[in-house]
Amino acid sequence: MKKKVSIAIIAILFLIIISLFLTNKANAKVEPELKKLALAENQSSTIKADDKLYLDLDFGVTKEDVELFFPSISIRNIENKTESAIVYISDVWENPYVKFTNMSNKLKAGKYYISDLFMDNKHYSNYSTGPDVLPLDFNVEFTLVDDAIEGNGPVNQIDSVLDGIDITTTEAKRNERVYVALNGLSNSIDQVKGYIGGAGQYITVPFYDIHTNPYFIMPSNVIAGEEYGMGVIELIYSDGTKKTLGMQQLSNGNIKVKVKESAVIVSIRLVGNTEVTSEDTLNFDLKTSQEIIFASMIIREKNNEYGQGYYLSITEEDQQVEISEIARLAIDSTIHPGDYYISDIYLWQNGANGNSSECVAHYSKNPVDEAEKYLQFDLEFTIKSTTNQENSENQASLSPITLKSETAKINDKVYVDLNSNEKYSQVMLSFTNNEADHTMIVYLKDLNTNPYFIVPFTTVKGTYDLKYMIFKNQDGEKVHYRKDGELEGIRHFDFDCTIKIEKEKSDSGLLVLENDKITNDIIQKIAEQEENIFIEIYAENNPVIDSSVFEAIKGANKTISIIYYNVEWIFNGRNIVEAKTIDVSVSISYLANELDNVSNDGIMIDFANNGNLPGKCLIRIKSDDLKILDNKNTNVYYFNEMENNFNKVAMQIIASGDGYYEFYINHNSKYIMTLGEINPEYVSSDMSDLELNSSTPSETTSLNSATYSSTTASTDDTNEESKISKKMVLVILMVFVIVCTILVVAIETRKQDKKSEK
Repeated sequence: MKKKVSIAIIAILFLIIISLFLTNKANAKVEPELKKLALAENQSSTIKADDKLYLDLDFGVTKEDVELFFPSISIRNIENKTESAIVYISDVWENPYVKFTNMSNKLKAGKYYISDLFMDNKHYSNYSTGPDVLPLDFNVEFTLVDDAIEGNGPVNQIDSVLDGIDITTTEAKRNERVYVALNGLSNSIDQVKGYIGGAGQYITVPFYDIHTNPYFIMPSNVIAGEEYGMGVIELIYSDGTKKTLGMQQLSNGNIKVKVKESAVIVSIRLVGNTEVTSEDTLNFDLKTSQEIIFASMIIREKNNEYGQGYYLSITEEDQQVEISEIARLAIDSTIHPGDYYISDIYLWQNGANGNSSECVAHYSKNPVDEAEKYLQFDLEFTIKSTTNQENSENQASLSPITLKSETAKINDKVYVDLNSNEKYSQVMLSFTNNEADHTMIVYLKDLNTNPYFIVPFTTVKGTYDLKYMIFKNQDGEKVHYRKDGELEGIRHFDFDCTIKIEKEKSDSGLLVLENDKITNDIIQKIAEQEENIFIEIYAENNPVIDSSVFEAIKGANKTISIIYYNVEWIFNGRNIVEAKTIDVSVSISYLANELDNVSNDGIMIDFANNGNLPGKCLIRIKSDDLKILDNKNTNVYYFNEMENNFNKVAMQIIASGDGYYEFYINHNSKYIMTLGEINPEYVSSDMSDLELNSSTPSETTSLNSATYSSTTASTDDTNEESKISKKMVLVILMVFVIVCTILVVAIETRKQDKKSEK
């Protein structure tokens, strides 16, 4: 009997191992890859207009491996290659085919071949070439025998769920609504997703208000001036089942929309003196194709590749920039003398509702994706010193900085020994990987207890040397240090500090990104992350957050914390209402004289003119920067300049454990924080802002980045033990089954032994 028990246990363990193997295999991500493309076995190579052309396809994946998969082919006339069309493949997994009826363009009778195949982010072609184009090694030819194929026929009703589609907005700007008629849409449909294509792009767009006034948002990464057509519609029923319909089944109207050209730079140049001090003014001559509200810019130092960028704005009226204002916009930072150039320019126009601004164009000297334009204008100037620089011999020396880890993975914590008794409010370290020509910029957390940084998600593999540092003390004064010699206004350090970053990523549930390094590929990775992910975006070098960041988390339990100096903007994807580009730069100052009559002690928080935010946002402002409030109970008000009164936002709040004042907002403008309450005669009866804060007590903990950093983001053993993955749950269940089986076998053995004794 003991032998039987042993065999049973071994069998159960074997089943567990097999289950875990299959679970890992099932969870492994499989990328589609074209392995076969041919005409189906019984498919004739000659077809009529209404015939289906059946294909034999192999993508190396199954239906369960991919969530959304809408492959398409491009066909071309063998003799006249300008006669071409793109059609989506229907019934991909069971009996794939394409059909040419209801094509918006005409195809003449003749011989055709499949020249391209598109799927996800892959493009196979035997017609076009390029760095991102894979060779199409399959030769598929067929003949159309009709004189012409036109798309004017009636649309057949499809299972009584949707009769047809008509895009009623013919032109739209990026991030603008595109209204669509979903004719005969059944009430059993809960969600609708579309798939638009154009300019070599294929983008999924969700539909909103599908049963009242359906629309989708024109994606931010589309190309201005190009035309995009709806190719596939996915219908999701209330029970979760899905149905995919191609445009050849649905179109009974217009299915295309053109991306409207926004304002573009015609010319820009610096006028007058280009050697200025922090007390002077820079003058610009800026001409744009359309009227703009203002332009914002990022300036960078020419001879300092490790230094940070500085953000500033100019208006079209005076086209002047006060250099002294840069420090204010950067919240008490200082800009040292040197040679500078403009690296990025953003153009802003009125938003759709007329009372907010919208970024309509981004020009860059180093564009990272197709949504950005190349800045072809060279705009250089010099900031001169107004005082004699201190002699480096009289400057206090910097003690060597050491890292407590020699190697790290992406998302890992790296603890830092500053070897200093001085208290800092901010420390920036810039590491350089010379082999990969890559810079890793990090900001230290937990500065005055146990400083550390987290390796950003955008970091590439290699060895990094510390090259540049910026220290900000409690009084807001900044000191710059560089490794490669001393420049005017920048001190020198001579110690070595290196770390090796491995390619692997630690599973910490945290992504750390630098805003000016976010590309379309990074946005796609954010969208692919599982829920409960926490994303930190450092925006000091570029405070303009693209709408695609918010689109990537919309509707999901994913949290982003945007950090602009000592101000944090925290959004959760479940609260995103409408993705839009915003400027997170903030100016903090003492209350102006005209507000002295409403409050004694307080500060003004001046946000950029974003109007309504993408959704509810938790603002966190470090109390060290608000010394006039002295960490006491504080009241927050929204200052309505139009009505010249105030809305209550949050009353009697105190600084959190990590030294931040926190309150929720959903629109930008001017806010004030005061120690006392404002005279009631100046306070509005509008309680909407106050209700936003009083109705969200349970979310503060989940959104608080300090809480997150000390729990979810930790890679300590105690934190790892608290995480229970799906695999762990399976193991626990299997162990439970083993114990139960052993008990059952033991009981049966006991019964058998008693019987044998009798």
